Amino acid sequence: MNSIKGILAHEFTHVIINLRTNSRCPVWINEGLAVYEEFQASFGDPTHLRSDYEKFFQTRILNDHTFIPLKQINLNPFRGAYGEHIPLGYLESYLSVRFIIERFGWQGIDQLLTSLAQGNGLDEVLTTACNMSFNDFEREFFDWMKGL
Repeated sequence: MNSIKGILAHEFTHVIINLRTNSRCPVWINEGLAVYEEFQASFGDPTHLRSDYEKFFQTRILNDHTFIPLKQINLNPFRGAYGEHIPLGYLESYLSVRFIIERFGWQGIDQLLTSLAQGNGLDEVLTTACNMSFNDFEREFFDWMKGL
């Protein structure tokens, strides 16, 4: 039953994000928020990783420090993502949202979505929500992941 609640929360989050941003939300933010809400609905704790993500977290992020650049995250298997890149992309997307929430709170997410809805680019969106450029955000986010 919890997995069904998680799936419904995940998919409903996509609907809300697309309505809120006029479908202008990058994949990594959209999927990150959806996975965050999925974990909240499934486990009652958005920081609790699903078991299949735990493997990628341990091997790729903690051990290898292998990251996909956020702008390159594409979770559509028909457009180039395949194999282990799909779960790693979901995991990184989720962790990026968790990073924003932990550092800037839900107010940061709200500002980010509002700025996306206004049609702003990622640099402006992240400057508004997180007070840093995209490159600075990505660098700080990757450093944060290494420390988990």
